[in-house]
Amino acid sequence: MEQFTAAYKDALSKYAQFGGRLSVGGYWRFAAGRIEKWRGDQREQVFADYPWGTNTASRITSAGEDLAGNLIVGVYDGNVYWFDALGTATRINIGNSSILSVNVDREGSLWVGTEAGLAHWDGTAETEEAVKTETKATIRCIPLDAVEESGACVYSGKPSNKRVI
Repeated sequence: MEQFTAAYKDALSKYAQFGGRLSVGGYWRFAAGRIEKWRGDQREQVFADYPWGTNTASRITSAGEDLAGNLIVGVYDGNVYWFDALGTATRINIGNSSILSVNVDREGSLWVGTEAGLAHWDGTAETEEAVKTETKATIRCIPLDAVEESGACVYSGKPSNKRVI
């Protein structure tokens, strides 16, 4: 009981320290076709209109931030959008599979969950380097026991016989 009481008092102290708000960081607001970054009750930034449009196939399925606080948005139509600090969007097409989730781990690697599971990669160092340069993400896992299947690399469009994470 003493541990609970100490943790509760610590939480109340932090609550008071941040002006009665439990949320220390900011949040992203998606409304009326625009993206806004807020901190508390102050709007910090307004981005341009959604680069993915507003039709049903382009609905947002997930969003998160990278380690630098830049926005990453997963869209049902198979695209992931990474926004830099100025609000410029880079589109990453994952293929013809709907995006279900995006997450950045503590090392800064971007993980994208799709209806099809893992994404195809053409296996070339050039594609891996280009993905890393454009998105700051790396290809982290190549399953060794995966069944070979034909497909197309999500980045280059070249033929692929394997999926990666």
